[in-house]
Amino acid sequence: MLSLVSGTVQWILRKPERRFLFLGLDDAGKTTCLEQLKSCFGQKQMTLSNIPPTIGMNVAQIEITGVVCTFWDLGGHKNFRVIWKNYFKDVQGIAFIVDASAPSRFGEAKAVLMEVLKKFDAFSSDIKSRSLPVTLIFNKSDLINSSSTDVDIESDHDSEKDNQVLKDLIITFDSSDEIKKLREGRPVDNISMISALKSNAGLKETILKLVADSLRIKDSSV
Repeated sequence: MLSLVSGTVQWILRKPERRFLFLGLDDAGKTTCLEQLKSCFGQKQMTLSNIPPTIGMNVAQIEITGVVCTFWDLGGHKNFRVIWKNYFKDVQGIAFIVDASAPSRFGEAKAVLMEVLKKFDAFSSDIKSRSLPVTLIFNKSDLINSSSTDVDIESDHDSEKDNQVLKDLIITFDSSDEIKKLREGRPVDNISMISALKSNAGLKETILKLVADSLRIKDSSV
């Protein structure tokens, strides 16, 4: 009887859990973002200048606003992307990271994002698929002569220049009808610019919104 009561109390007090993917092409800065995210919530990060290319994946578990969050940073090289689909069934959100300083790779990044959304639809129920939060992060914004750390296209901005830079990035990256159709109905309005190698500014707010959006997904497995 005592063990039953104890187990019931533990179940009631159990913190919610959520799982997220950090996806994007190789050299987009996914691992740097993950390490900076650790520092946002009091965890020790590795020396950013010593981060090697990801072969396979990196994992971090971080408690964010009472939610136990597991982040899988998956290698973005073409040869490693084949394993991404193995994680789609068990996640409640995606942060797709794009190298803002490499517009020559926008076409490739957009094609990969479209493939991710299509494959996720194939692995998930219609309800979960439509509600999956997908956050688009333009990293390395400092390398495109932008001083922005986080820009929300739905709010007012202090810098017209930063706002225009982000709008130009969105137009260049996400102008096709096909990708808009794939994203229709998903909470994807959280689009930001950061400079992860320089600071964690803007990253915390971006991930806080991703976590909040993920809590709207009903998933009996978590």
